[in-house]
Amino acid sequence: MESERIIEKLQKRIGKEQAKKNTFRQRLEETHIYIQQLENQKKELVQENQKQEEQLSRLELHYRQQLFMKQAERIWQEFQQSFTEQLLLTDQSFELALSELNTMLVVLEDQIGQLIGSTLTLEKKMEE
Repeated sequence: MESERIIEKLQKRIGKEQAKKNTFRQRLEETHIYIQQLENQKKELVQENQKQEEQLSRLELHYRQQLFMKQAERIWQEFQQSFTEQLLLTDQSFELALSELNTMLVVLEDQIGQLIGSTLTLEKKMEE
């Protein structure tokens, strides 16, 4: 009888330990599932962030292109206006007109060079 009580006590103790082990195993599985869910959410957020960054880059590029076009158009209009004015002010001789045209082309090239230089500088800053 004594041995039966000892066996019963041991069986109860084993049952309690087994219940604790099962509870721990269940909690561990739940924790793994939760970690997997968090990792999936992180992947989704990273993908969404990449999409937003790509969209922002496209918008910035579009903005820079529009800005470049506006500046180029402004320079061209100023060139046309000043060239026409210079031709009207000359005495219509061919040599004077050609000289004025060459001067205006040098000025136009300088302005275009400055515009391109500032655009390249802007692009480098945007890449950094």
